[in-house]
Amino acid sequence: MVYQKGDRVRIKRGKYKKNGYGVFIEPYGRQMAAIRVEGDSRDRRNLWLTSIEATENVAEATAEATIPKGGDVVLSRNEYNELLAEIDSLTKSLKTLELKVKKHG
Repeated sequence: MVYQKGDRVRIKRGKYKKNGYGVFIEPYGRQMAAIRVEGDSRDRRNLWLTSIEATENVAEATAEATIPKGGDVVLSRNEYNELLAEIDSLTKSLKTLELKVKKHG
């Protein structure tokens, strides 16, 4: 199988199988590939092509691969408003809890 940069792959064999998934970065020789393994401490690992297989959710993996570490994340207005509402709700809950602790403490 020919992989494109940003393709989401399932790791089906080897040491990184426990991590489950990764993102194809580039070929590494004829029989290996550079993969960004999810949950790994390193930016890339060189895995055998026989240890990976393509997944169906390529669009999501491509979006994840294009976000640089420490970079900006773009949200829609609706997503932004939902996050603000959730933060507001959590803030109110925290204040209520603080008052209860002061009252009983």
